[in-house]
Amino acid sequence: MAVAAFLLLMLTITVGFNASLCAAAPAVPGKAPASAAAAAFLRTICNDTLKTNAQSCYDELLPYAESFKGNDAKVAEVAATIFITKVRATLEEMRGVNAKEMDPSLDGEEGGCIQDYEVAACGKDTDLALQSLSLLSYTAVAKERFPDDLRIVNNWMEKAEIYVNQCEMHLAHEDSSYTKLPHYNSVVLSMKIAGPIIKAIKT
Repeated sequence: MAVAAFLLLMLTITVGFNASLCAAAPAVPGKAPASAAAAAFLRTICNDTLKTNAQSCYDELLPYAESFKGNDAKVAEVAATIFITKVRATLEEMRGVNAKEMDPSLDGEEGGCIQDYEVAACGKDTDLALQSLSLLSYTAVAKERFPDDLRIVNNWMEKAEIYVNQCEMHLAHEDSSYTKLPHYNSVVLSMKIAGPIIKAIKT
């Protein structure tokens, strides 16, 4: 009886830990029509920081352009938040596939993808990066920003890129259920948008 109670307690703790790993999902600003000036500012950011994905950058961020107010760090904060939100949504979809299919093969490369996505967008590093992005975006004046905040954000983004790319590489030669998930393909695109914008933040 004591053993059963202990196991039940451990299961409760484990379930609670897994559920809380990505519990506090970040929020993007409300969507709003963009003024000509807001759209032009976003267009400049996208064209200056991205090469092949400039139009995708513009399309993804335009609904939030009015909130940027000429602040490059605010653009980065929203781009990172969209990326994190998509990773977390895909992570839940992956977990759903595992639970539904109960396929032992999912413990291999696909199981590794779940771990990759958890590292990319959950836990302490992500929380610290979001806090630092919030601090960076607090002011549009670059010289009033702290370089340490930018270092924290860049370190997180670089690690997130490694793990998302690692998952994509794992699944490249597999007929995986994951690649058919609604959010899977958009994760990499959002990452390619957020990464360069973050690196271009001025301090």
